[in-house]
Amino acid sequence: MKGKLKFQPVSKIKTTQTEECQKETENTSKLIENKEQHYIELPVYDLSIEQISLPNKYEPLNTKIKEVFVKQTTPILLDTFLTTKEVINPFQIPDTDLIEIHVTKEIPKIADVELFSAKIDQFPTFFNTNLVKGVQMDKNKTESSVSFFNLELENKNLLNQNLDLDTELTTTNIKSGVETLASSGGQDKLPIFEEFINCDRRLPRSFSESFNSPFIVLIGEDKYPWHVPIIYTLKELFCEITDKRPKVTFREPELIEEGIEEFVDSLDPHSLDQFAFEYKIEFLDARKMYFAVDEFVKMIKGRLKSGFLQQFGILVIAVKSKNLDKAKNSLKFEGLHVYTCKPDDEKYKTFCSNIFGVSPLDEFFNNLKKYEKYLDYTHRKFSIFVKRGSDANDKLQYPLKVATFVYLLNDLIKRKKRLINNFEELCKIINEILEDKIKVETPIQEGEGKVIPDLIYSREGKEIYVEIETLIGTFEPLKKIDETVGKYKDIPDATIWIVLKPVSAIIHYEELKIREKAYKTLYEGKKINFKVLTLLTSKGKFKWDLVNIDEFMRRKDVK
Repeated sequence: MKGKLKFQPVSKIKTTQTEECQKETENTSKLIENKEQHYIELPVYDLSIEQISLPNKYEPLNTKIKEVFVKQTTPILLDTFLTTKEVINPFQIPDTDLIEIHVTKEIPKIADVELFSAKIDQFPTFFNTNLVKGVQMDKNKTESSVSFFNLELENKNLLNQNLDLDTELTTTNIKSGVETLASSGGQDKLPIFEEFINCDRRLPRSFSESFNSPFIVLIGEDKYPWHVPIIYTLKELFCEITDKRPKVTFREPELIEEGIEEFVDSLDPHSLDQFAFEYKIEFLDARKMYFAVDEFVKMIKGRLKSGFLQQFGILVIAVKSKNLDKAKNSLKFEGLHVYTCKPDDEKYKTFCSNIFGVSPLDEFFNNLKKYEKYLDYTHRKFSIFVKRGSDANDKLQYPLKVATFVYLLNDLIKRKKRLINNFEELCKIINEILEDKIKVETPIQEGEGKVIPDLIYSREGKEIYVEIETLIGTFEPLKKIDETVGKYKDIPDATIWIVLKPVSAIIHYEELKIREKAYKTLYEGKKINFKVLTLLTSKGKFKWDLVNIDEFMRRKDVK
């Protein structure tokens, strides 16, 4: 220390002191008998400091300086749960060097959503608040550094948004994509077949449309047994979109005595023939007992629930028209399609006649007998003149080819105005025209692109290539026709007749008309016509005829 310290006595202090305090004795337990008092005088000084100056360093003072560390308080990292609804105004924040937090407002976006009620749910907002500077907790307290926090705000009304929106969404026209073009042309209208049976929606027409899944056809009928021609048509469709012929099972209740109803064995799904969808057509006749549908559904409920997982098959149920809605409510199963039909009895004979192409109008079984009788007769009499094709997949294709051959033969004889009195004269004429005017299974192009039409008919110096298509076992019926027409892509100016059965024409009419338009562009210069093989009968006589598909559908006995 630089400077001088001066001590100036100002007074004295007198105090006593015992001998026992001056000497330390070994035995402190003895009593002190003599306590002589001695007086000590202590002087009192007045200390004055002059010219004191402290250096920057503390070495001259014989003092140990120890640095004292202030224990800092480190806050624990927490996810702070804020429940308050109060929003702090940024201008009310004290000057504490805090970075202003900017909250990004999330705007709900709507994309391809059909809203029936204007209700928008806002998701919780998340903030990642980064405080990079210290916060002054108290001027008289030690400063502590602030760490990072993740604040999760769960209050959905933080921004005080009005969630009740009066929003009206309007559908805009889709301008991109060719799907709009492909879907135009009256696709919303029910096809001819569904109009005949008054079905509520379109039935699948191919394997890809069915997704290999079963479906149910529910028919409400009163006067006529509509289920018979409908099942016949469905069997035809079944054979087209699969490579199998369906096994058909009929199940129905019977009245044993008046007022007593009882199930026959065929109604029990475990007797005679077990109920299954796979590659079958199951028919339940519930016209006699309106509650037969409920009972049957209870027995096969598990198989109906798992119907969407089973292979392709059809369940047809016939009920009275008044019980149609009740039966429909009993068949509500997820993934199982139910088609409801309520046909008009006035169209019954028309429908039964035109699925066979037979005129005049008659009942189903009468038309079936006539069709089978005359087709069999034609096959037996004229098959000797018609060669079989090597690629025919359907056994019915050949009898139809023979019937088509007979039509062409009649047309040729009519043009030549020849009279035939007996079968021997007919054989002579056929021998003359065969391989000249009418050719059977004759190649028109050799090599890798070899094309063999079923029939070739020469008329007025022009060859017509005739193809008979039953569409059986094709999976995709219309693709089979595409492949048949595609064979003639290298034949210039070809005229092609695609001959169809009446039932196929009714089922696929709309699709065939779309194909016909496309073929005009894809196969420019070629004439491609769809023909329907029909049968005219009168008083034990018959005649086969080929008519244009539009003419067939415009006939009075068709619509």
